[in-house]
Amino acid sequence: MKQKLGKSVRFVRRLLVWILGGFLPSPLSKRSTLIAAGLAAFLLTAYPASTPAIAVGVILTIVVWITELILTVVSDSKSVSRHCTISIPYSFLLSIGVGSLYAAHSSNHTLVFWISCILVPISVWLVSALPDSLNTKPLRAANFKNQPTTAQKPKLGVRPLLRLTWAGFGIIALCGLFDYAASTWLALAVAMIITVITFWSALRALLYADRARWRTLRELRRMSPKVVIPYGGTATYQAEMWYPYIDLLEENYYIVSLSEKTMHRLAENTSRPIVVPDSQTAQDVKRLVPNSVRIAYYPHNSKKNSLFREDRRYAHVFVHHGDGDKAPSFNPNSAKYDYLFVAGQGAIDRYERNGVAIPQSKFRIIGRPQTADIEIDDQPIAEKDRPYVLYAPTWYGKNANENYSSLPIGKEIIQALIKSDANVIFRPHPASRSRKQFRELIDEIYEILQEDSKNSNRQHIWGDRPENQWTVADVTNASDAMIADVSGIVTDYLQSGKPYCMATIRFDENEFREKFPTSRSAYVITADEGSLSPALNGLLKDDPLAELRHERRRYYLGGFSGDQATKNFIHESHAIIQANIR
Repeated sequence: MKQKLGKSVRFVRRLLVWILGGFLPSPLSKRSTLIAAGLAAFLLTAYPASTPAIAVGVILTIVVWITELILTVVSDSKSVSRHCTISIPYSFLLSIGVGSLYAAHSSNHTLVFWISCILVPISVWLVSALPDSLNTKPLRAANFKNQPTTAQKPKLGVRPLLRLTWAGFGIIALCGLFDYAASTWLALAVAMIITVITFWSALRALLYADRARWRTLRELRRMSPKVVIPYGGTATYQAEMWYPYIDLLEENYYIVSLSEKTMHRLAENTSRPIVVPDSQTAQDVKRLVPNSVRIAYYPHNSKKNSLFREDRRYAHVFVHHGDGDKAPSFNPNSAKYDYLFVAGQGAIDRYERNGVAIPQSKFRIIGRPQTADIEIDDQPIAEKDRPYVLYAPTWYGKNANENYSSLPIGKEIIQALIKSDANVIFRPHPASRSRKQFRELIDEIYEILQEDSKNSNRQHIWGDRPENQWTVADVTNASDAMIADVSGIVTDYLQSGKPYCMATIRFDENEFREKFPTSRSAYVITADEGSLSPALNGLLKDDPLAELRHERRRYYLGGFSGDQATKNFIHESHAIIQANIR
C-alpha cells in the first residue's frame, strides 16, 4: 500500500512538473518551475485587482508549492540536498506573491504578514546551508591551538527540515486568505517556529564544520606563514634536520604532510603546525597554502611534490636531506624546482655527469648547515690509541638498483675492527629495520658488540644512543674514522677531515670509484676476499689519502666551516623570500 501510494505521489509530481513546462526541450524545461514561480509572483504583485491574474497566480503558486512539498516526501536525501539551493528562489518568489496579494486586499497587520512570508525563504536558505556544513571533511592536523575536533556529526536531515518549511509556507498562505488578526499572528507564529528550528539546525551544522575544519584553517591564515615544508616522505628525520635552520629565518612556517601517519610521527619532534590535505590532488594541496607563503623547502624528492610545484604563488626550493652519490642525489625531478640548495660544486657536477640538465642559475652553493657542529680533526689517526670507528651502513633502498647497503658483510667488518683493537660506534640507517633480513643483521651485530664488550676492555657504542640520541655531528665527533657505503653521511663526514672507508658488495674497486666519486678519497672494501685488511690498514694506520681528502672536502662542501653554511642558507632564503613579495 505504501509503495503504491509513493508511486502515485511521484506520478502526480511528474505530471505537475510537466504542466509547468516539463514538456519543453531539455534546456528550457530544467528551469520551467522557476519561471512558473516568477510568473506567479509577477501576476499577484502587478495585478492584485484582476481576478484572472489572481486565479492564474494562485494556481501556479499552488502547483509549485505541491511539487516542492512532494519532492521532500518522495525523493532521497541526496536529491533533496542537491535541490534545496534552487528552492530558495522558488520560496522567495512565492512568498513575494502571497505577501503582495495579502497586502492588496487587507490592512490588518500587513507588516506582520510580510515578515511571516519573508521568513520562509530565509528558512529555506538556512536549510540549504546544511549539506555543505554536514559534508565538511574533518581536517587532519597537529600542533594547532584550535585543533580540529572529532565530535560526532549532528544528526540533522535536510529533507525533513525542507518539508517542514514548505508545509509551513502552505499554512502561512492559507492564513492569508482570512482577514483576521488571529490568522495573521498565527502565520507569524508558524514562520517563527520554522525559522527557529532551521536556524538552530544550521547553527549546529556550522559549529560542527567550524570545529572540524574551518577554525583551524583560520588559525593557519592568521599565522601568515611565509615558509612551508611540503613532505611526501615517511622517514621524518629528513624534514627534522632542517628545522633548526629554518627557525633561524625568524619567519612563521608550518608543514604539509601528504600522509596522516607521517604527520603523527612528525608531530612527535616539533611543535610547528602540520596539516594533511583531504586528498593528494593539486587543488586540495593549494587550499592548505595561504597567500602569505613565499617559499617552500623540499627535503625529500617525492613525485608527489609536483602537487605543490603547480602552485606558482611561491618559490620551490629543493634542499634534500643528504648529499651523496646515490641515485636520489641526481634525480631528474630536481630540475623542476625553482632553486636547488647544494653543499658544493660536487653536487652540481653530479647532475651533469648523470645527464640531468639543470640551468646553473637554479643552483645556490650554501654548504651543509648540518655540519656546523662537526669538529675538524687533522691529527694523524696512527697517533691515536685504540681509535673509535663509526660503522654507518645505509638502508636497502627502494629497489635493487638503489641498494647500496653493506650490512650483508657488516659482521665481517665489525669482527675485523675488533681484531684491529678498535672501539666501534654502530649507527645503521633508521630505515634498515623495516625489512626483516636487515633487522636480523643489525641484531647479530649487536650481539657481537655486546659479547666483545663483556670479554674485553673495548668500549663499543651501539643501540639507542648513537641511533636516536646522537646527531650525525655527534657520531662524527665521537669517532676517529668511519666505514660507510654509498650514503649522504660520507659527504658530511668529509667535513671532519678524518679518514673513512666505503664498502660495496655490488662492484669491484675500480668500477666503484668510477661510479661513485666520493669513494676516490676513501679506502674501499668490496665483497672480494682480501679487500678488508688493506682497506683497514689504510684507514687506521698510514692514511695515504689524507691530502686528497682535504681537497675533496672543499669540492663537496664548498670550503665552508663553522656556521658559514648556516649564514649562507639564511642569506639565500631571505633573498628568495624578498623576490617573491607580491
